[in-house]
Amino acid sequence: MIVTYLLDTHTLPDPVENPELLDGLPQERIEKIRRLKHTESRKQSLGAGLLLEHGLRQAAEYAGEGHQQAAELSSVIEYGAFGKPHLAEGAPFNLSHTGSYAIVSIMLSKENAAPDKTAIGCDIEQVRKYDPRLARRFFTGTEYQILEGTDADRQADMFCRYWTRKESVLKMTGLGMSLPLDLFEISSGNVAVPDEKRLAAWQASAEGKAQAEAYGAAGELLRSSRVQMREYRYKDCWITVCSTHDQFAPQIVAVM
Repeated sequence: MIVTYLLDTHTLPDPVENPELLDGLPQERIEKIRRLKHTESRKQSLGAGLLLEHGLRQAAEYAGEGHQQAAELSSVIEYGAFGKPHLAEGAPFNLSHTGSYAIVSIMLSKENAAPDKTAIGCDIEQVRKYDPRLARRFFTGTEYQILEGTDADRQADMFCRYWTRKESVLKMTGLGMSLPLDLFEISSGNVAVPDEKRLAAWQASAEGKAQAEAYGAAGELLRSSRVQMREYRYKDCWITVCSTHDQFAPQIVAVM
């Protein structure tokens, strides 16, 4: 099952003034926090680190591996060709944050790793004023028409839902914004490829073996109909978690 944990980072102290909060975090995370100039940015990064530790601890305990295993796992996080963090062995996970909220979506399983190399992507966004220019620029024609045809009092909410769905897919593939948002549609709650030729042309544009492999894997995933989505509402935010796994916790879990 994929569980999503949420932390309000606004409630955290400034880690520069409270360095003991950094104890146990990976050195890379500590250095990143210390480089940040703004207090809220440091809290966000601290919150993401603490939340990942919490998620890994929950996954380790669920798999019967205990607290020490979680700390060991967090110190050996690897990064894909496009920067997505992952564990070579251990629970699949993904992180996201917006404003003062951070989330981690992580697989809990007795084996602590899905046998099919489960991919997870998550995104959290606060509902903001609807901007048709962004919708026209980044969404497919069908998605834009649906948004434009939506009642004005629901457009901002619908746009936010669409955006988190899109972002979660980008993050699941590991490509981030290297995967154009309008190559696939999410208006139905599933992933669909409206223009197979355009997707194939995008795959052909890859340069280098690592990029070509990542583009190819992403294209196959979008075509496969294996992507599952789960939406959650939290206060003024929408959260979408997508995965090749089809079991999600019924609610998010707020921690600390």
